[in-house]
Amino acid sequence: MASARRLTLLAALMAPGAAMAAAPAPTSGTPEARVLPASPPDAMDSALGMAPPVALPGTRHLAMQSAKGREYRIMITEAKDPAPANGYQVLYVLDGNSVFGAFSDTLRLQRFEFDKAMVVAIGYPTEQPYDFKGRSYDYSPPAPPGRERAPNAPALGGHDEMLDFIEHQLQPEMARRYKVDRAQQSLFGHSFGGMFTLHALYTRPWLFTHYIAASPSIWWQDRYLLPEERAFTQRANAGQVKLTQTTLMLFAGGRESPMMLRDAQALHGRLQALSGLGLTTSYETLADETHATVPIAAVTRVMRHVFTARTR
Repeated sequence: MASARRLTLLAALMAPGAAMAAAPAPTSGTPEARVLPASPPDAMDSALGMAPPVALPGTRHLAMQSAKGREYRIMITEAKDPAPANGYQVLYVLDGNSVFGAFSDTLRLQRFEFDKAMVVAIGYPTEQPYDFKGRSYDYSPPAPPGRERAPNAPALGGHDEMLDFIEHQLQPEMARRYKVDRAQQSLFGHSFGGMFTLHALYTRPWLFTHYIAASPSIWWQDRYLLPEERAFTQRANAGQVKLTQTTLMLFAGGRESPMMLRDAQALHGRLQALSGLGLTTSYETLADETHATVPIAAVTRVMRHVFTARTR
């Protein structure tokens, strides 16, 4: 049974089609994280049904709504020290419900190294690790004309709406609340989120300095990203895209499908041609990692890359 559940989760990550029930949306506002006093075992057992959830220290959450009415739970790990002259470095993380804890605790445990950094995770109003309907729409391109949607399949086609939300609502809101460094904004996405991250690089290369795509679904929809990649390359070679200091970091797991590994490695090879224009592209196979475990295994590598890169 446990094995069947793991297979179901893996299939949904790579080609989302199932939806999980959403929990009630969080209340608005940004309450401080609280550390609750320990209770005696018997008292804890008797009140277990009413016990409040554990809160991560140094975190806040926001309930935000896009211009199109889509609801998001924004999870923030704040920097501990006052902002430097240039502002805080910010790492935006997709699928926040599943990976925010790992990124948040890694940042908290390594404050000696990443003391001027913040994590902002974009999630959904659910207690499940993934909102498959939400991510299927937000991270994907529109279906090709004439292609009918299968019964019960999730809606697709919202990737530009999601980019609009990030660029015109989320980033300005973070800049209003915190002093942020516009030259040190990064985006991390996994699977469908990795596909979305590549779309963001190809179509809005000014939005972030560092793009991290873990196990990106390059195969999706007849490899729809290839024409975007070619157009991006042509604009870069024509001097229409500024890539100085821009980086792309690619990961795949050693226990993923051969196609996933080949696609990520081939993309790395193709984009090496833009290194003379300033784009730094790296690739790493994470040995023994599966599609589901790649994002957690990559956390420290990602943070070290984006929070220690020199941009000036």
